[in-house]
Amino acid sequence: MADVQAHLKQYWHNRALVPALPATHNDWIVTVVFYCGVQLVDAVLAHGGLHPTSHQKRNEMIANVRKLEFIAERYDVLYQLARKVRYLADPAKWVPLADVEQKVLRAYLYPIEHSAYKLLNLQETHTLIKLPSAALTEPPLSTEASS
Repeated sequence: MADVQAHLKQYWHNRALVPALPATHNDWIVTVVFYCGVQLVDAVLAHGGLHPTSHQKRNEMIANVRKLEFIAERYDVLYQLARKVRYLADPAKWVPLADVEQKVLRAYLYPIEHSAYKLLNLQETHTLIKLPSAALTEPPLSTEASS
């Protein structure tokens, strides 16, 4: 069972990976951002003596703790979005890289970070994540071979 510091260490480990991922893999960028959220949520839960053993248990725990309502709302969107990009296998439905900063980082991860650090009585030290260059092309929309 990991403690608060172990979850924060894993959060920073995951967060450092985000800018290293290629722009063509925005599905994995979203997935890693979600796992940053997982570690922050687990750190907050561990601070309260709770240790979820699955996504379902984590979702139930944060839904039932009033002081985590703000985090829960944003975390749930990240959870659903990460499931979509991992399992839908439809590049046309992925979050375009151009939207990741506003619609994923600023809307969900950064507010979760702020709230988690406040609940853990920690000083915020993180900076904005620099995403990979969007100059690279998005994944192809078709698997048909060209003639």
